Amino acid sequence: MQFHHASIEVSDLDRSIAFYKEILGFIVETQLVAMGERIAFLTLEEFRLELVQPLIDETIQHRSSHLAFRIQDLREHIDLLRDQHITPVEGPYDLENGWRIAFYEGPDGEKLEFVELC
Repeated sequence: MQFHHASIEVSDLDRSIAFYKEILGFIVETQLVAMGERIAFLTLEEFRLELVQPLIDETIQHRSSHLAFRIQDLREHIDLLRDQHITPVEGPYDLENGWRIAFYEGPDGEKLEFVELC
């Protein structure tokens, strides 16, 4: 078995696509409408992200799940995001296992974790 994709619900698909493209470097793979939802699949190297916007009015609820992205240099990444006026909501932390991590929020409050493996 292999990982295929992570999916998150968003309130504004176009805004979320712009965020993941412009801030994190994703590429739009495909967009479609199915089963009462607007759906976009985005890719970043081997990682695939599904963004889902319900076409009926639903409230996005706080979720404890998150997307984690492995990066080379956390400090450099923090600086790049700060240049976009995006600051961590938690961290950065140095963990006992040698990882350095920081958490951010996407446009709908989804949690994004960036991990540097030291």
